[in-house]
Amino acid sequence: MRIAAVTLIILTLQATPALAQCNIACAPDRAPFAGCKPSSLERPLENRIGVVGRVTYIGSDSRNCMGIASVEIVKTSTDGLPSRIDVEYDPCERWGAHVDKIVDFYVWQRARPTGAYTHAPCPG
Repeated sequence: MRIAAVTLIILTLQATPALAQCNIACAPDRAPFAGCKPSSLERPLENRIGVVGRVTYIGSDSRNCMGIASVEIVKTSTDGLPSRIDVEYDPCERWGAHVDKIVDFYVWQRARPTGAYTHAPCPG
């Protein structure tokens, strides 16, 4: 059992080299987070901004051990977001779309000092 657990951790880290530097072991069935229902973006949520956008980049930031996606904004639930944003997300979550796909998701209202926004969970 112990050998199987160690093997799983090693395989997971080999699949995500930037995360290996951070010593993060994620379960193989990482949950995607992009993919909120488009109708949910019409409901205002406190401290969150609903976003519809086209993915232009998916990667990781080894400085803070977070996943990062760049998104060109198509529509938001509030005014004031730039036309392109970076979204940081938990490295054990899996970005739910590929480059050039349109995605629906939420970010927390305030950007981080780096300028990137942080993923917020879909409602209910």
